[in-house]
Amino acid sequence: MTSYLTREITPRLERALLQLPVVVLSGLRQTGKSTLLQNEAGLAQGRVYRTLDDFTTLAAARPIPNRCWKTPLSSTKCNAARNCSLR
Repeated sequence: MTSYLTREITPRLERALLQLPVVVLSGLRQTGKSTLLQNEAGLAQGRVYRTLDDFTTLAAARPIPNRCWKTPLSSTKCNAARNCSLR
């Protein structure tokens, strides 16, 4: 298994997270977006991480997007499989 390499974009994301309530990390498939968030503890700590790759989550987020971002993860590490809970 290849070891994780720190990404050049990490400091920019850290600065953006200090200034903005929401930061979207988007890009081509299979380029390491989830890997970056799972391996850079400072980016995920105390923040909500949601993926819209799951069509059920995407469909639930479309009518009322704010509901998806309110509940923080119970784990301090990002969890790419966690979906929005719209109760």
